Amino acid sequence: MAKTKSNAATLKEKINKEAKPLFSENAVKWVHIVVLSVVFWLLYYWIFNPDYIDLNGDNFTYFLLGKLLVAGKGFINATTVKPTPHIHFQPGFPVLIAICIALFNASMVDMAIIIGLLFWVSLIVLYLSLIRIQTSKSLAFVVVILVAFNQYLFSSSVSCMSEIPFVLAGILGIYFMVRAGSENERKISVNIILSAVFFAACYYIKTIGVALFGALFLYLLFSRKWKHLLLANATYILLVMPWIIRGKKVGSSYASQLMQINPYQPELGNLTLTTFIERVQNNFIRYVSIDIPTSIFGLERVADKTPFSYWVAGIAIITIMLYAIYRLCDFKLFFLGYIIAVFAILLIWPDVFGGLRFIEVLLPVFVFLLVVGVTDIFKRVFQKISLSFSPYWLLLLIFYFYPHMETLKNTLLQPIPQNYINYFELGKWAKENTPKDAIFSARKPDMFIYYSDRLTIGDKPSLSDTVVMDFFRENGVDYVVLEQLGFVSTPRYLYPAIQKNAEKFAITRQLPNPDTYLLKFSEGNR
Repeated sequence: MAKTKSNAATLKEKINKEAKPLFSENAVKWVHIVVLSVVFWLLYYWIFNPDYIDLNGDNFTYFLLGKLLVAGKGFINATTVKPTPHIHFQPGFPVLIAICIALFNASMVDMAIIIGLLFWVSLIVLYLSLIRIQTSKSLAFVVVILVAFNQYLFSSSVSCMSEIPFVLAGILGIYFMVRAGSENERKISVNIILSAVFFAACYYIKTIGVALFGALFLYLLFSRKWKHLLLANATYILLVMPWIIRGKKVGSSYASQLMQINPYQPELGNLTLTTFIERVQNNFIRYVSIDIPTSIFGLERVADKTPFSYWVAGIAIITIMLYAIYRLCDFKLFFLGYIIAVFAILLIWPDVFGGLRFIEVLLPVFVFLLVVGVTDIFKRVFQKISLSFSPYWLLLLIFYFYPHMETLKNTLLQPIPQNYINYFELGKWAKENTPKDAIFSARKPDMFIYYSDRLTIGDKPSLSDTVVMDFFRENGVDYVVLEQLGFVSTPRYLYPAIQKNAEKFAITRQLPNPDTYLLKFSEGNR
C-alpha cells in the first residue's frame, strides 16, 4: 500500500512538472496588449467626432502658441499688440503642436487624433509598468482597461489639450524608474536618467509636474540609492533650470494669481491669512467630497450642498488607496509622495480654478491603487471561505462605466451653443471684411484669433470705465466684441464701460439670439 501511494505521489509530481500553462507569460502579455488596443480603438472610433469643438479656450491658446513657434516668433503671446513673452502655460505642449504643424501642417482636429494616439501609447506603457511594479498581469490588464473607460481621460484624448501628453510623459518616467529599481547601482543608470528626463518633460507640460520629481526624490532618498539620486537630480536640474531662469527674468502668471483672492476679480485684492485658510478649506472639501469620487466613478457633480454619500465615497477611496500603498512591495514612497505633493499644490491653488482637469493627471495612479486595494481586500475575504478571487472579476465594472462613455459620446455630438456660433461668425466675418492690421478686443481672444486671423487682445477687468477706455486707446483697438458667452467679466466690466461711453462705439455687425455685437471703437464716433 505504501509503495502504491509513493508511486502515485511520484506520478502526480511528474505530471505537475510536465504540465504547461495554456499561454506562456509572454503570450499573456501580448494577448493583453492586443485586446487593450482593440478595445481602445473601437472606443475611440465610436466616440471621436471630427466636428466637435472644445469650448474651454485653452486648446485655442495652445494651438496658437504652437503656430507662433513654427513661425519662428518664439514662445510669445498671440494676444498682445507688442510681442511679449508668454508666462501662463508651460511650453511643452505647444512645442509638440509646433512639431506636428511643421511636419504635416496639423490642424486642431489632427492634434486631437494625435492626442488619441498618445493616450493609446500611455495605456500600453502603463501596462508594462504595472507588471513590473507588481507581478499580476491580470491586475495590470484590469487597471488599463478601467483607465481606458474613464470618461474624463477619454474626453481629453479627443481634443487638443495637454492632459494626455502629461499622462504619457509621467507614465514613461514611472516605467524607466521601475526598470532602474532592479539595477546595480555600480553602473551609470540610463533608466534613471530617462526617468528624470520624462519627469522634466512633465514639468514643461504642466507646472504640477514638479510633484513627480519630488516623489522620485523621496523614493530614491529613503531607499538610499545615492548614485541614482545624484544622477536623477543632476539630470532634472540641468533640464528645468533654463525655464526657471526664464521665469525669474520675465515672471510667471501663476505666482501673481496664487496671491490673489480671485484672479477673475482682481479688485478683491491679495490673500490674507483668513482668506488663505478659507481657500484651503474650500479646496479640501471640493476635492475630497466631489472631485475625487466624481473623477473616478463619474458621479453627478453638485453645486450646492454635497450629499453625505459623496463624502463617504471620497473618504473610502482615499482609505483604500492608502491601504494599497501600504500593501505594495516597492515604490510605496513614490506613490505616496506623488499624491501628497499634488494635493499640497492643489489645496493652496485659487479655489475658483478648481475642477476635474487639475486631478485628471492622477487618475491612472488612482485607478491602479484602487484596484490593488480592492483586489487585496477581496482575496483576503475569499480566502476565509476557501475561495479564490481573480482581478478579472473587476472587469464587470465596465458595465457601470459604459453609460458614462455613452454620455461622453452624446456630449461630443451636441450642437455648438448659439452664443458661440455668433461669436465664431463674427470672427469669420471680420476675416473677410476688416483690414488685416485691424486690432480687436474680445473675451477669449485666442478663440477669436483662430477664426478671424486678426490680432485680438483680451478685455480689461476693471470697474472703472476710464481704465477700460484707456486700455483700448493704449492698444490701438479698432473693434470690440460684446458677446454673451456667459463670463462674468463682460457684464461686470465691459458692458458698463460701453454704456457710459456709448458715443465712442458704433455697431458694425449684430447677430441675434443672443445679441452679439462687433463694435467699431473710435474717439471720432462722438
